Amino acid sequence: MRTIQLQPQKLSLRAAGTVLDAAGMNEVWSATAQHARATGQPVTLSVLDGSTTLRTWSIAPHGERTQLERTPAASTFTLHLAPWVMTVPSEAGPVEREVSTLSVARQQAEDAATSQNHDFTVAVTGADLDDVQVISPRPVVMVEDDEDELDSLEELFADEADAQDPKATAGALSAFLRKHRKPLIISSAAGAALFIGLVGGGILLANSTTNPSESAAAAAAQSPDTTSSPRIQTAAEAPAGFSVNAAWAADGATDQRSALTPSGSVIGTVSGRVLNIIDAETGEVRDTVHLPVKPDTAPVGFQDARGSGEGLVMTGGTTLMIWTAGDGLTMHTTSEKETLQVTGPTVIAVPKSTSTRPDAIRLLHGNDFETWKSPGTGASPITPVDGGMLWASSVDGGTLVTADAEGKTKSSTRLVGPSPSAKISRWLGASEKFVAVTWSETGREPVLALHAADTGEVGDTTSMGSGTATSTRAVLGLEKTVMLVGSTPVDLDTGRIGTRTEDLPSTTDAAKAVPGGWLLRAQDGTETIVTSRGSTIISPTSTETLVGLTGEDSVVVDHRGALARFDPAPPETP
Repeated sequence: MRTIQLQPQKLSLRAAGTVLDAAGMNEVWSATAQHARATGQPVTLSVLDGSTTLRTWSIAPHGERTQLERTPAASTFTLHLAPWVMTVPSEAGPVEREVSTLSVARQQAEDAATSQNHDFTVAVTGADLDDVQVISPRPVVMVEDDEDELDSLEELFADEADAQDPKATAGALSAFLRKHRKPLIISSAAGAALFIGLVGGGILLANSTTNPSESAAAAAAQSPDTTSSPRIQTAAEAPAGFSVNAAWAADGATDQRSALTPSGSVIGTVSGRVLNIIDAETGEVRDTVHLPVKPDTAPVGFQDARGSGEGLVMTGGTTLMIWTAGDGLTMHTTSEKETLQVTGPTVIAVPKSTSTRPDAIRLLHGNDFETWKSPGTGASPITPVDGGMLWASSVDGGTLVTADAEGKTKSSTRLVGPSPSAKISRWLGASEKFVAVTWSETGREPVLALHAADTGEVGDTTSMGSGTATSTRAVLGLEKTVMLVGSTPVDLDTGRIGTRTEDLPSTTDAAKAVPGGWLLRAQDGTETIVTSRGSTIISPTSTETLVGLTGEDSVVVDHRGALARFDPAPPETP
């Protein structure tokens, strides 16, 4: 009988909002027992797998541990086990995979046993309680639709595939995933356990022999938790400035990639060939969509080129997958001669050979593309507006052109430079009201200037510093009226240049527009959102992704599959 090994990837001990990543269970038991000895009172430790409480321990001052039959409403400590490392035997040798929760791992083991028609032993080690369980095959139930099977489990057990009955195997995998791959939503109404500290707890003696990690855990447990509402158990952590209690939490796959639609109302998470559509307000799963191919990248939120709707777009090879609330999932085959660009919320297909000055482009409208012809004269596309399409033309040293779909010019405005000898070094962005460009002049620093779109006259300006005219990142926001130039928000609606945001992470990656601002990733993986108001939101750990902001300025995060929304922290009362 072959054995599948399961070990928690890390052990996170939490109390009163403080997290201690323990090296092993000995450190966990030592820290909790130390606190019990210091206070002279038993402490409780609830063990969580994702958002599910597996069991609760009582640790006495002398170190004795007792498993409680009932989980208390509140525990002194919580221990988070997820994610897990799953070691699967194969003919080529052991294969390690990461899974989100213990229950998901056991379901995958059961699916492997079913596909191979033999028993597996699942051995759990490294947690608070070692366990060995025999997983037997379950009866295979055929499903009508055997064309939408997913490949994630087939890849996991690729070397163990049942070649004699592939349709039965695929059907079992598909039926299982349709049943189990939706996120588990935990709300405060579900009665999640409270994180609370000890009331009237003791103080550790200065000459105690505890190590720093034990002292940190004990001190965290003594800090009172003033949160009045039940705290939702999740591995996700709130960034600074947000309530530590999640508004909702959902356990997904550890390899999932997430994105918000431009309005911040819908979240799309992709794992393998499964797309989950989640309501950003409630955390409820609206739909689960099976994709024809596995996407190459994370989903991208987009807005209809005419501003009449929004959705998510994904690519897998030459397959373009588009999801909208009205039409669901639609597919297109992309041309190898085209490349997709995302400008703000707009998806544009441009020819690879003439991407900067194309004869025509295609804009994503609904679930299909519309062709827009260039007005000519070496024009480059900027962004669609209500009046047509804005193009940057080199005519007369720099002209903003508004053209219709046939390329017919509806209006044009020559930009007036800050001095007679200045030349446009880069077009940054434009709206129907203002145009942002950089001007260069021999012997002077480049200048960022905003011009009135109807007259071309110079408005607000700022120096950009030597050598930055062509290298500075410039990313249009999803609102299409604000852009980030370097580290400075620029408002294309009011014509004002904002204050430079200080202490942004040093990164070579381009900034990415997300609902509420722009996302930057530091070299260590830590992410920062620069909001359109110029403030910053920083992810608490390098393993947590900032998905974006919702309409109420709440932040959505994804911590290795632990999806959660955190609302702004209430103002402190004097």
